[in-house]
Amino acid sequence: MDSMQLAPYNDTMRLGQGYNSFLQLPCVDSAVKIHQSDIQTHVARADPSASVSQVVSYNSRFVERISDVARSMNVSAASSIKSGTIGISGNYLSVDEAKFADSDLNAVISVKVINRFIEGGDLNGIISIKIPDATKKANIEAALKGVMSGSSNEFKLSEEFTSSALESALQETETTITVNWSGGGQIKPDGEEWTLESLLRAASGFPARVATCPQKTWAVLTPYFQNQSFVKWAAESKICVPTFSHIEQYTYNLLDSYVLYKRHLALLQTAMRNPLAFRESKCDNRISLDVHSLVETRKDIKYEMAKIVSIIDSL
Repeated sequence: MDSMQLAPYNDTMRLGQGYNSFLQLPCVDSAVKIHQSDIQTHVARADPSASVSQVVSYNSRFVERISDVARSMNVSAASSIKSGTIGISGNYLSVDEAKFADSDLNAVISVKVINRFIEGGDLNGIISIKIPDATKKANIEAALKGVMSGSSNEFKLSEEFTSSALESALQETETTITVNWSGGGQIKPDGEEWTLESLLRAASGFPARVATCPQKTWAVLTPYFQNQSFVKWAAESKICVPTFSHIEQYTYNLLDSYVLYKRHLALLQTAMRNPLAFRESKCDNRISLDVHSLVETRKDIKYEMAKIVSIIDSL
């Protein structure tokens, strides 16, 4: 929507602060003068015994690109490229890109809860599964679809969740669960590891927890063109404020390329440390395992990654 934009909230945000929506970063303090009469304060907290009106959206899907994960987490692709990792500001958890790339199946489960428009909770779970036996991929995918029955209404755990078929299928895989959330307080016991079952149970009960323990999840941004004094000043100064909505997909494509280069770079580093653990591919564009070829290829990859960062800086 043109008249209003939302950005993930963090505690460094202040009223009147300039904000780079492309990088999702505060950039100028006191960019806009705020008069005390313009500030409306709402201090009321939820009564745990009272019913809280909520807008809840559930989503579960298989994904193939790392940019799909960034979109689900509402993370800026540009800031992910600049920082070199996909994570949420103020949250120490980040996406394990190597696990994602090495896995045969990747799925995202998300729950977004809004209590009072900008207050609520946000949960994102990433499931990465490496399947040694490729012939079992279709069966595992079908079994997962059966339990990830998220809809616009709620997550419902299948009664056959603990079925021997699914259990035995997952036992023969390497499954990595990464979860981050805001709001809802402690959504699982400290001593309990994240599993597919604990993730689905946490997602199912997340709205109820957010009802009693909400958190500021979104900041409302006012675009500069909605500020009349700025519009007048910009016109007089012949300043044009760029908009980034039309390059969003392009930036996510750059993120996919950057992460792929990063993965190749890590593979090259491993090959340089232990070349005897590798054998030369039979592909036409194969890389020789001699030190000179590996070093030159590493240099080329770093150059391409630097070019992507340079494009982001220009944008």
